[in-house]
Amino acid sequence: MWSGILWGCLLLHVCTGSSPEPNYLVVIPSVIHSGTTEKVCVHLAYLNETITITLTLNHGTESTTLLEKEVQDPHWHQCISFQVPGVTWKKVGLLEVHGKGQTYQFQKSNKVLIQKLESSTFVQTDKPIYKPGQTVKFWIVSLDENFMTVHKKYPLVQLQDPKKNRIAQWLNVKAQQGIAALQFVLNFEPPLGTYAITVEKYNESKVTHTFTVEEYVLPKFEVQIKLPPVITTLDKEFIVALCGKYTYGKPVQGEAHFTVCKKIFRFWRKRLPMEQCLHFTGKTDKNGCFSQVINTAKYTLTRMGYKEFNLEGNITEEGTGVSFTKSGSVELTSKIVTISFEDTDDYYKLRLPYSGTIKLKGADKTPIPNEKIYLLVIRITEEGRIKNWYNYTTDGVGQAYFELNTRLWAGDTVSLEAKMKSHDLNSDSEVITWHRSAIMKIQPFYSKSNSFLKVHRIRGELSCDTEQTIQADYIYGKVFENKADHIDFCYLVMSKGGIVLEGHKEISTGNSRILKGSFSISIPIGPDVAPIVRMLIYTILPSGEVLADAVLFKVSNCFRNKVKLEFSPPKDLPGADVNLHLQASPGSLCAIRAVDQSVLLLKPEEELSSHRIYNLLPVKDLTGYDSQLKGSEYYPCDSGQSNYFDQEDHDKMDVYNTFKHTGLKILTDAPVKEPVHCESRIILRSGQPIFRTKNPMTVLKNALISITDDPVEPTKENLRTYFPETWIWQFIPVGSSGEKQVHMTIPDTITEWKAGMFCTGDVGFGLSPTVSLNAFKPFFLELTLPYSVVRGEAFTLKATVFNYLSQCIMIQATLQKSEDFLSEPCDNCDYTRCLCANEGKTFYWNVTPRTLGEVNFTLSAKALHSEVTCGNEAVVVPKKGATDTIIKSLLVEPEGTEKETTHSSLICPADIPITEEISVQVPENVVEGSTRAHISVLGDIMGSALQNLDRLLAMPFGCGEQNMILFAPNIYIMQYLEKTGQLTDTIKAKAVNFLESGYQRELNYKHDDGSYSAFGSHDKEGNTWLTAFVLKSFSQAQPFIFIDEKHLTQAVNWLSLQQKNDGCFRSVGKLFHTELKGGVDNEVSLSAYITAAVLELNDPSLGQMVRKSLSCLEDSVETVTNVYTLALMAYAFTLAGTETTREILLKKLDNLAIKKDGTMHWERANKPKHEDTPFFWYRAPSAEVEMTAYVLLALISRSQVTSSDIDFASMIVKWLTKQQNPYGGFSSTQDTVVALHALSKYAGHTYSRDGENSVTVKSDKGFWTVFHVDNTNSLLLQQAALPHIPATYSTEVKGKRCVFLQTTLRYNIPPPKNEPTFEISVKTTPEECTELAKKTFQLNLTVRYTGKRQASNMAIIDVKMLSGFIPVKKSVKMLEQALSVKKTEIQTTHVIIYLDEVRVHLYSTHEGTSPIDNIKRENSDCNIDP
Repeated sequence: MWSGILWGCLLLHVCTGSSPEPNYLVVIPSVIHSGTTEKVCVHLAYLNETITITLTLNHGTESTTLLEKEVQDPHWHQCISFQVPGVTWKKVGLLEVHGKGQTYQFQKSNKVLIQKLESSTFVQTDKPIYKPGQTVKFWIVSLDENFMTVHKKYPLVQLQDPKKNRIAQWLNVKAQQGIAALQFVLNFEPPLGTYAITVEKYNESKVTHTFTVEEYVLPKFEVQIKLPPVITTLDKEFIVALCGKYTYGKPVQGEAHFTVCKKIFRFWRKRLPMEQCLHFTGKTDKNGCFSQVINTAKYTLTRMGYKEFNLEGNITEEGTGVSFTKSGSVELTSKIVTISFEDTDDYYKLRLPYSGTIKLKGADKTPIPNEKIYLLVIRITEEGRIKNWYNYTTDGVGQAYFELNTRLWAGDTVSLEAKMKSHDLNSDSEVITWHRSAIMKIQPFYSKSNSFLKVHRIRGELSCDTEQTIQADYIYGKVFENKADHIDFCYLVMSKGGIVLEGHKEISTGNSRILKGSFSISIPIGPDVAPIVRMLIYTILPSGEVLADAVLFKVSNCFRNKVKLEFSPPKDLPGADVNLHLQASPGSLCAIRAVDQSVLLLKPEEELSSHRIYNLLPVKDLTGYDSQLKGSEYYPCDSGQSNYFDQEDHDKMDVYNTFKHTGLKILTDAPVKEPVHCESRIILRSGQPIFRTKNPMTVLKNALISITDDPVEPTKENLRTYFPETWIWQFIPVGSSGEKQVHMTIPDTITEWKAGMFCTGDVGFGLSPTVSLNAFKPFFLELTLPYSVVRGEAFTLKATVFNYLSQCIMIQATLQKSEDFLSEPCDNCDYTRCLCANEGKTFYWNVTPRTLGEVNFTLSAKALHSEVTCGNEAVVVPKKGATDTIIKSLLVEPEGTEKETTHSSLICPADIPITEEISVQVPENVVEGSTRAHISVLGDIMGSALQNLDRLLAMPFGCGEQNMILFAPNIYIMQYLEKTGQLTDTIKAKAVNFLESGYQRELNYKHDDGSYSAFGSHDKEGNTWLTAFVLKSFSQAQPFIFIDEKHLTQAVNWLSLQQKNDGCFRSVGKLFHTELKGGVDNEVSLSAYITAAVLELNDPSLGQMVRKSLSCLEDSVETVTNVYTLALMAYAFTLAGTETTREILLKKLDNLAIKKDGTMHWERANKPKHEDTPFFWYRAPSAEVEMTAYVLLALISRSQVTSSDIDFASMIVKWLTKQQNPYGGFSSTQDTVVALHALSKYAGHTYSRDGENSVTVKSDKGFWTVFHVDNTNSLLLQQAALPHIPATYSTEVKGKRCVFLQTTLRYNIPPPKNEPTFEISVKTTPEECTELAKKTFQLNLTVRYTGKRQASNMAIIDVKMLSGFIPVKKSVKMLEQALSVKKTEIQTTHVIIYLDEVRVHLYSTHEGTSPIDNIKRENSDCNIDP
């Protein structure tokens, strides 16, 4: 965007005794912008004949005629609009002017830069920081130089994580009325750090916006440090204050501590203490502040080498122990006073007053009023220096205006020095304290006739939607015979590089022989001329001399679309209805955001303000010339020689540089440059001529610099349960009236909401100032609960009541009784208490939950009418919000160990009813009240998995192998649903979310060489099995989400390096989950797995790798007897289309199959025995599930699947479905992935949209229910609780379709007494429940492996926190430094520790007993028996 320039043209109708010579002058901005409409202005003066003038713009091989006109008027000027030709980025153009008359002819050219003007784009997120699992919402807006929206579509928007991995992308993103809206759901384990949204625009530069992902708790209050702006070496003391303020604006009561240190210069070489520190502790006062007077004598300020004071402090909230820290610094300076010149020019014009302002500030930058200032004026003449002293007194704002008479300054260089007094020297100090003076030099402005034009400066910033008067003075240096009766002033107003306004004004000259006077021009101030205006006025005298002056002034940032946002009322109760008033240009679409102030305290952001929008402009102010435009301007010699001197960078005080500083190129035959003294010629190597002056080396130096330089009220009680971080994030159209009233409900958070709005419409973009809504109650409850407790476990329930009325109130706190828990008042507790202004009191109850599940606690605080006084004050009852009631739920879990079993069946009645009996039994030692069971009915074999994509396995997902369970199954399910026409937008969105999350997470486990392992860079090397698994999964996910191709290429390259000469693959890296490969660890099974994975890529370029690996497998066909390896090989040769080998392998497998009750499966020869009990439904181990699933894949993966294949496969499917867990998964990672892959393929072959079913469920105790399944609800999960346990239930299925039934039983039992595989002991430090332990204590574990091997496989320790305590995150992370600990996670009330192995021997106290973490009180007394 162009800077605003007001270019006034003073056309002077004058003549002297002789006829003046004609002149021309052409002005154009030095930079014009491609694709926009610009203006060039032409001025012809004193013509005495008809002239034909032509103006052309040449760029490359193209030429554009801007003007071709015959001019007869003696004085003519015109501005011509033209379309700037398009360029890809930058190109130098040549502006040429030709004039032809009978006697007057001219021709000249000058360079201009044609530059592409890009749009200004911003991205706004709904908040600046996010937690894992939250949704990032953002808007994209692009504006042109006039703040009109552009870009109806963005070709690409992408999101990168802190590791620079592209984790999401959107193609051809459409904007609604100029605003594009997108969102992205973060996974629950994303890399923490800074994320980047990158927006690509058509033929423009990319725009990037960042946000942060962290694990955080919103701050309840902010800590502020109040320091003096600066400390001087003369100060005897200074005051420091540490203040705490809640987000709703009230002070924090608590303990404050801060440290004040004096820091040394970083590079100071003398030996000095690095810092001198003092410590202070105290209670905050009623304003929430703790202040201290610091005596500087303790810091020896007079010693050199120290630069600043640093302060770090924290405030701990009384009662809760919540603490927040803040740091700050203050400069230490010996500069006592600063004087500066303002509103001054670096040149003076003879006989016109030279004026300016002297500003006097203290060391803290505050103005110093009523202080005497001395101004020394030194004229440097041929006779020597002439000094004159002036004194002034500063006004109330520390300024002194001065005006100097320049009549006697003819041609002299003048020096100005403003000072207060000379410096002070303290003889006992290393440091000199001084009063800074201001010095400047001013040069005479060149005019051959001593004629000048002066435009008055404008102080301050101009407001929009006003008129501004511009004043100018002019003086002619000679006696003047005036035969004209008026002077015409022509003015042009330019904004952001384009002329937007022109006008004409006549001033009578009278009969004076002295041409001297003033004039004024009024111009409208608005968005067209913001943010910077440069005003240039010039005239061409009859002698051909040009007079000119320029001035700059600033305009406030404003927009044509006047946008206003207002809450009514601006303060109300949480949960109350509030009116949101929107105002904008009619037809505008407004985007509104309201965010909790706590979020902005945690992560300050650059507010979306008019200042930020204007800072996006590509050009705010244009001054000087681009380096590509240099070398085409030359200065004349003063001796009349024909040679010209290259002075492109010479900053002379003449008319030419006035135009140049305004960013305007000028073509004229009038003298606009001050001649220079020329002697002899020097040719540089570049071929550019320069000329020697009296100091040739200075000229050569300047020339070289020129070449290398490169510039740049309710009665209703509302339950407070809704606590969002972002409250409002939505589009609202204002309609044709330009106004809209929106009714909103205030969230339950007691805080200050910060809201802003921008709108787009026909008149362009508009932005409202940030407004606030204070959600507040005169008093309120604050209740803190642990995440969960165990039934029968006692804890202390605490509720704090705050009073922010100006009077005292009598509060009654009540915990409503419930059958779900036992509650007792604490010892000596009073639940009716006085609460005076700005006080808070905490109430306690001893609570023991006695029912399971979500238990609600209802607490209320009520202001009572009472005759009892609080001290000497009478109590009041507020008219509004006299009662605050909170209902919060607490999860109560059963004691003991939870068990979960399932009974699954795939029933295909084919119009013949099928009945099945299900016995639901529990063991004798079941924990009372913990039993629960339900039956699920689905009309689709994949329905159970589809409903539970986020929890197919009841296990952590903390390593690279486990993570894939959230990734791969989504691919197979979407492929199946897409094939069968059942893929809806809702299902796709859910599955894509999990794919994107899994993709992000898996990249955390990638090595630099392209391989993958369980713990990524924590492992020594990648693993071949996992790398192949990730490779095929990423490839299959490409149709659904963005997968960076480089990850696939790198994985393939790494795997190819592991292939041996015989075609087999070597086993590299450690695989913790041996069931991922069926419990088999040999090169044949590994090679079969990798071969199948590569074949699934369907990439012809990998043919050589596949051929070699198939050759390896062919050599082993006759000798392999292992069932798992046979199943894998059968699948691989099926994919390869090698029918003969496939049939051999399937025949072997058929001989080894276990066929029973119409089902078929395969088992290992050494499969572990399972225990048959009447209350446990057996589920096969993962290896058996995986190998059976591979056989199913081998049967149904060839190009032509026959009906006999399907019949054979159906027996396998019946067995597989019986092994599913309640979530649609199986036992572990790989068996779930392979089985779901196989089942989805089978379902795709057998799916039918025809028919319907009824499922009747009965029990021997009178329970009865019926489910109906048809094409409309086949994917709907239908469930019914089974009320009787133990009991025997029967199911009857009628209809044509296949129906999937699953009964799930859950119960708790005491910890089993059978021989464990691990031994674990727990100790606490301290061992007793001390006062300190009620706040924090250390937990220590000792773990030993007691199995038959030397060491275990990977082990996971799950540590559940005691009720009311939470782990200290920092201490948990420190565990990862310990031997064998690969990773840690915090999951609400659990700490998960991943060990690569556990050895047989018992760890010593030093080695094996590791402090797991510090346990911090959340809200409980302690009961820390291990």
